[in-house]
Amino acid sequence: MEKRVISDFIKETCSNSPTPGGGSVAALLASLSMSLAAMSANLTINKKGYEDVQDEIKRLANLFEFKANLYLDYMNQDISAFNEVMASYKLKKDTLEEKEYRSKVIQEKLYNAMQVPLSLALDIYAILDDVRWCYYNSNKNIQSDALMAMIMARGTILSCVCNVGMNLKSMKGNIDKEPILNKCIEMKNKAFEYERELINDSQYISFE
Repeated sequence: MEKRVISDFIKETCSNSPTPGGGSVAALLASLSMSLAAMSANLTINKKGYEDVQDEIKRLANLFEFKANLYLDYMNQDISAFNEVMASYKLKKDTLEEKEYRSKVIQEKLYNAMQVPLSLALDIYAILDDVRWCYYNSNKNIQSDALMAMIMARGTILSCVCNVGMNLKSMKGNIDKEPILNKCIEMKNKAFEYERELINDSQYISFE
């Protein structure tokens, strides 16, 4: 899938086009978060004083780099999903059959569009513990970068759950929204909890 040059992506986002939008920006933020986490891990490999964590830090360095590249794909996925939603609203609605078909397609495309930020949030949420571990166990000289990785991961999750909520609000029919919303709240709460913990630990600034 096409990888976008950052300067071109910023220019496109600043334009009067509805895409790329918040979902794509959240995916870029996720990729940057993982890039910083990977850097923190890589700068700990073979460093004196960190002999006891070498196996785990090497595993995480590979994991974070993999995720950094994976999340770039979500940028294009979000654009494609949103464009399909917009196209569905342009379907004909002159007859009853056309109206019913249009309504059905809109709901399908809204559901598909919701899946992109939900999938991204679930994926980065699943490795928050790894980012937290990296903060406490990686090279102390670049601990602030591991902290930034967590802050940006929290930003990704919050952005994604807001996107999910907006899509759910527009959806009709028999979909069970409660489990999705409950999971979004769980992800948001844990991300805020970890961010607050690490910021307070860093003593750069306190949330207390």
